Amino acid sequence: MEININFEEFVNQICSKVKDILGADYIVYPHEVVKQNDVVLQAIMISERNRTTKTMPVIYLEQYYEKYKETKDLDECAESIIDFYKGLVKKDIDEMVKDLFEWDIICDNIVPVVVSKDKNKMLSKKLVTDTYLDLIIYYIIKFDEVKEALSIGVVKVTKDMCKGWGITEEEFRDKAMANMKNDGYAIRTMKSVIQGIMLENNFGIDSRDLVFENMLDSLDDSKAGMYVLSNRCNHYGAAGILYKEVLEQFAETCNSDFYILPSSLHELILLPVEEELQCEELNEMVRQINEEQVAMEDVLENHVYYYERLRKSCRCM
Repeated sequence: MEININFEEFVNQICSKVKDILGADYIVYPHEVVKQNDVVLQAIMISERNRTTKTMPVIYLEQYYEKYKETKDLDECAESIIDFYKGLVKKDIDEMVKDLFEWDIICDNIVPVVVSKDKNKMLSKKLVTDTYLDLIIYYIIKFDEVKEALSIGVVKVTKDMCKGWGITEEEFRDKAMANMKNDGYAIRTMKSVIQGIMLENNFGIDSRDLVFENMLDSLDDSKAGMYVLSNRCNHYGAAGILYKEVLEQFAETCNSDFYILPSSLHELILLPVEEELQCEELNEMVRQINEEQVAMEDVLENHVYYYERLRKSCRCM
């Protein structure tokens, strides 16, 4: 049984513990990872000394620290980290990511991501980036669902990667934007989104339940005119603000200008303009939701955007 320690001490001790267990044949060290909105997470990096490639899994330590605070057992946490690492190695990480170097293989999996310019001062200058309004656009290679489940995640595209593929950055950007059409972007009513979340998370609700139907029907009127824009997997779906055709079609369908509320990096809320809607009230709503309901690394912006139907353009409010 270990004594209680703070997170910084935990990082140092867990790295030492893992290194002691694995022995001299392994390299083990802590590593800071800068996520969206300049959120810094602490990871442990593990690799066999005789490996010929530099590919290493990033194992974040925050979740293991939470486990440690419950068990006070550093040895158990270290063993869990090692088991997770060995599980990834068995899948042969090098084999899984070798396709990253083949443009013809991965070109259909590249998509844009939007983040706040003000909140991402530490974003690597090595990345391929663009700007739109007050947002930064960078690009990722999305793995398939199997690799996502293995916590391999996504890969941010760098300028050197473009050079390695033998393509220009302009060709790369054109392909990434074209790929949005295959990323399953759709606009749904707020009611259908809430219904899907409740059923998917198995809250003990049957879609045929009369009480459930009545609950959906009685959704607050303020949500009745709200629509949600995201992609198929609801992952980095706020990039839909770049999808001109979808926004134009929505404006024509509503025959109205509309507000875009950045509810997170993963989705946008579209709200057709009505006379009683006040921009500052909507901005306050966005700020409050960001502070109370959205993880810091998932916040997009603290203000709404305004789409003009006739101009077919978007601006900050």
